Amino acid sequence: MWVPEPVVWEWAEHIYDQFLESKTQFALGWQALEHGGFESPTPALTAHAYALLDSYVYGFALQEAGLPFDGADTVADVAEPIMERFTTGEYPHLVEMATDYYLQPGYDFGDEFSWGLELILDGVAQRE
Repeated sequence: MWVPEPVVWEWAEHIYDQFLESKTQFALGWQALEHGGFESPTPALTAHAYALLDSYVYGFALQEAGLPFDGADTVADVAEPIMERFTTGEYPHLVEMATDYYLQPGYDFGDEFSWGLELILDGVAQRE
């Protein structure tokens, strides 16, 4: 089981504390949803949509901050030595994903955010 280092927990607790202390956080998030055209038929769907988006944004930020590389130019520097460990053929799908996607010129993990966000918003829109 993976356990984050203490500094990660401290950061997450700090973000959570800020969220709890900010009385306008929910209002701003809800305002952004409404501005984007979200119309909820029920309070429950509103709560689910907000929690999902909030979790996605915070989770993505936490994951991106913890990556051992910074931008498209450094992915290969980190990934190639790791990939050398998988030459036995034990993880062919991981090797294929890395070589055919992550290690391609121009790949930037940050670009994954908008793809995931669009997927979430499409799913929420289907529930409206």
